[in-house]
Amino acid sequence: MTDSTEPFDYTDALRQLMARVGVASFKELQRIAAVSEWQVRQLRRGNLQTMRLENLLKFCTALQVSPETFLATFGVIESSSEVETLRREYQQLQNEIDRTRDTATEEFERESLDVLESFLTYWHAAAHAVENNPQFPAKNLLPLVKPIEKLLDRWQVEPIGDIGADVSYDPQQHQLAKGTAQPGDLVRVTHLGYRHRDRLFLRVKVKSIES
Repeated sequence: MTDSTEPFDYTDALRQLMARVGVASFKELQRIAAVSEWQVRQLRRGNLQTMRLENLLKFCTALQVSPETFLATFGVIESSSEVETLRREYQQLQNEIDRTRDTATEEFERESLDVLESFLTYWHAAAHAVENNPQFPAKNLLPLVKPIEKLLDRWQVEPIGDIGADVSYDPQQHQLAKGTAQPGDLVRVTHLGYRHRDRLFLRVKVKSIES
């Protein structure tokens, strides 16, 4: 990086980048970027040559700017190889952040689904009973569950099976709740199963037709 013997104040340039992402103060920038107060001061002075690469990447991420834009904003003229190195490191960091965010989201969904497992198992069976018997006491509860159904849809939770349908027994997909059956035997669906994204979350509950 180029080194200048004359001090220069990049405070206004930094404030403009901060304003674009809603960062109101240098203290807040320090917290979001997880850097020291000294690092923020060096950035305001344009002393990027004194800063470690990982801290430059933290500022890029916190300010949501590309390495090229970041360097240009603070008057740094880089060789193409140096720019490419910073750009590559920045992209790797962004990819890691995205993976971490996706993993955390899926883990939260799975933990929530574990809590809802009993509800998921018996809800559609109760709804099926209501649809076939309008006098069923729980009929007024059906509209109350619509928000949960929308949430499950957003989480990519897909019901499997149709209550009352006769299907070929598959131990990988079905849980035999009553009677006996061999793979391939006809069984009847009693409770729906569920798939979360690409993972089987709950097997379809079935019973032997004879039972």
